[in-house]
Amino acid sequence: MNEKDLAVSLLRAESEEDVIKILTKVGFWDDRKVWRDYGDDPNNFQTCGNQQSLPEAALVENIVNSVDALLIRECLRSKIDPESEDAPSSITDAVETFFHVSKGALTTLNSTARSKLAENICVVATGEKSNPNFSIIDFGEGQNPDKFPDTLMSLRKGNKQKIQFVQGKFNMGRTGAFQFCGKQNLQFILSRKPPELSKDNRWGFTIIRRFSPEGNERSSIFRYLAPAGNVLTFTADSVPALPGEYPKAFVQPLPYGTVVKLYEYQMTGFKSPIILDLNYRLSLLLPNIALPCKLFERRKGYRAHTYEAILSGLSVRLDEDRNENLEPNFPTSIQISVAGQTMAGLVCAFKPGKSSRYATKNEGILFTVDGKTHGDIPNSFFRKKTVGMEYLSDSILILMDCSGLEKRTREDIFLNSRDRLRGGDVLDEISDELEQVVREHSGLRELRERRRREFIQNKLSESKPLAEALNGLLSKRPLLAQLLFKGKRITSPFNLIDTGISDKFEGKDFPTFFDILMKKNSVKEAPINHRFRVDFETDCVNDYFEREEHPGNFSLRIKGKPVEDYSFNLWNGSAHLNICLPANAKEKDEYEYSCSVEGELQNSTLNNEFRVRVTPPINYNGGDGSTRKSPPGKNNDDTHKRAQQFALPNVIELKGDALADKGMTIEDALKVISAGEGGYDFFINMDNPYFLQECKTSKVLPEILAERYKDSFVIIGMALLQERNKSPDGANDIDIQKITRALSQVLLPIIDYFGSELEDS
Repeated sequence: MNEKDLAVSLLRAESEEDVIKILTKVGFWDDRKVWRDYGDDPNNFQTCGNQQSLPEAALVENIVNSVDALLIRECLRSKIDPESEDAPSSITDAVETFFHVSKGALTTLNSTARSKLAENICVVATGEKSNPNFSIIDFGEGQNPDKFPDTLMSLRKGNKQKIQFVQGKFNMGRTGAFQFCGKQNLQFILSRKPPELSKDNRWGFTIIRRFSPEGNERSSIFRYLAPAGNVLTFTADSVPALPGEYPKAFVQPLPYGTVVKLYEYQMTGFKSPIILDLNYRLSLLLPNIALPCKLFERRKGYRAHTYEAILSGLSVRLDEDRNENLEPNFPTSIQISVAGQTMAGLVCAFKPGKSSRYATKNEGILFTVDGKTHGDIPNSFFRKKTVGMEYLSDSILILMDCSGLEKRTREDIFLNSRDRLRGGDVLDEISDELEQVVREHSGLRELRERRRREFIQNKLSESKPLAEALNGLLSKRPLLAQLLFKGKRITSPFNLIDTGISDKFEGKDFPTFFDILMKKNSVKEAPINHRFRVDFETDCVNDYFEREEHPGNFSLRIKGKPVEDYSFNLWNGSAHLNICLPANAKEKDEYEYSCSVEGELQNSTLNNEFRVRVTPPINYNGGDGSTRKSPPGKNNDDTHKRAQQFALPNVIELKGDALADKGMTIEDALKVISAGEGGYDFFINMDNPYFLQECKTSKVLPEILAERYKDSFVIIGMALLQERNKSPDGANDIDIQKITRALSQVLLPIIDYFGSELEDS
């Protein structure tokens, strides 16, 4: 078998077993002398085994490498040294310069143009539906066979460290896929330089495999096939590496570029065609992919209208699906500044049931760098009491762009694997700012109240007898009322007032005004122990500061110096700026702030100035935002409701499928959800097995048991809430759902026993 036939046979191999048979037949599999240490490092497992934690994140690294290879190819074709000052300074610049994509944003292209561009990179699924083979094929810069040890087979050499317009920096990200490749961790690599970039017209190819530790070896070693120290080569104008019609995989000629085949990839949970679930997942991990790629499903046994799809990233999907899947007026821009560094974000709020195709693993906040997700915070973030958006926790997705952060700051936030957050002080500060932005975002607050109203409005009337019973109990037990409510006047949860929901906002692409809502020459007072808020009105669209094409820029300064800590959000003609006073601020100090809004196609820069005087500290009660006023909606014809003062909770009975919708299991008893300024909603599980068993065995009427069950857990829930709220920062956070789940096993029998004992005595 000659080298070309060997390469094609390995490329077309459908399993690890096929690869082993082929290499055994030619005498390579068992010959240790023909295998060379990957990266020339006998300890390479320490690096290769410490990369991405999920197979899809590791697969993404190979796609990113293909994007890098295309950008470098075009740079070399333009006779520009990629490391020189003449080369593009960012990925965005490179995509615009070399592929003529405006602002480097794929949303500016139509579907036909994106499809044409995607032909440069292919991802082909072959083999079995479970643990398929994935081949990543590109028309990139390729590599000469003699350069394999210094490029494709190198480790930690930093070959792209000085190239500003690529993602790869550490020269190890691609190795993350090794451990997800079957039992032997096999990968096939084939590459050739474009003829116009090299006089060497040879193809080089190799197989990477994992050797288990032997003798004194302390860990496994990854090695690649290199007889006589070099990869195998052959000369040919092309190789049959590109996919044909379904289900043909490797039939069309590839004249140059690189092929990486991952055998029996352990992609758990993605058995549907590659164009569906995996496509959605990759879109999330590459929300602003620099160049699109084409996905090909070539596994036999599927029946579909199409077996191909274009991977263009989450931003393109959101842009195309905006009217169908997003709530009106979303997405919207936010901006935060931590330690003087600014991060812009895009807040997406999905219609009910529409988020699962976008946030595929309960992601809540994505942190991206140059279009790739480097880490995320789960949507449980929105259920925190300091955020108060549990009704929207499965409907919000926020994309925070960290590309503009200083390199050292990015190192402090992200692990080198580029798929997980590191944690620490910087991330804590970012999280705190995001809590503030989300909690006070007018659009999210309006949407939360609307969702809450829609869910409970038909159930509240059923809860009135229970509320009346609770009010009666508390009126007869003033000490209990004092303990639970600390002297606040108790109101009915059904005494509601209108707050309003705004109509669909029609903003302008570019603002004509951005005015501060303060009287001229007035001075805003700011307590020294609390951030202060400044409001603006404008006429620009909600995503003006974070859209991909012609975005605006907001900046805030004190005496010409950037303000270090603030958050900013824009919603339906209103902008809200929350600012921390300088760390060295003292009472009676005065500061002069200036802010500006500018953009490329904007007629002029919109400037504002305001003065702030530092006042004595103020003690805020509650600590959960309950003292803050909720901004009214602009249209009072379409209204939603919220409770006045401190109300008894709304109590809603749940059964069957409704339990899962509210994050409850069959054994739960009580789930408490914060309703912001509207107090709390209590969800009671009426399918609890211990309650139902007691109804079957007790001599007490089921109707009476039901009232005991509900009344008791409402009182217990309010007591636990009171204890939890003693610590507004969450340090004393109590898991009410877990505690009441345990109590449900014994509560009714205890009430019945001691009640009977008292009657007998």
